[in-house]
Amino acid sequence: MDLELEALARAIAERVKGARPEPPRLRVVRQRLPEGPCLAPPVRSSYIRLIRSLERAYSAYGIDLIINQALVGKSRLEDLDDRELTVLVDDLQRARECIAEGISFEDAGLIRGRLFDVVS
Repeated sequence: MDLELEALARAIAERVKGARPEPPRLRVVRQRLPEGPCLAPPVRSSYIRLIRSLERAYSAYGIDLIINQALVGKSRLEDLDDRELTVLVDDLQRARECIAEGISFEDAGLIRGRLFDVVS
């Protein structure tokens, strides 16, 4: 317990000095979903509405890049299959957390290095 308090005290002292803490090292862990349709139509519609709401609410933070990245090769959200839609909602929820914690989307692994590599 004393080590935890010492670490906390060091972190507070560094913050007071103006030193920026090292950003956390994050990695993306994706849940494997079953193949084929798994979302009931009302749930699917809710996901699409949620995505559009998050896009409007967080447009100033560039969350649309994550949405557009998921739509490469597609025309609209409705063209995403259930798995892609679920992954996108999970990514957007993580993006909200990143915005709140001041972590860049790149550091969180939400932005691919080469966006067009997803079309294959």
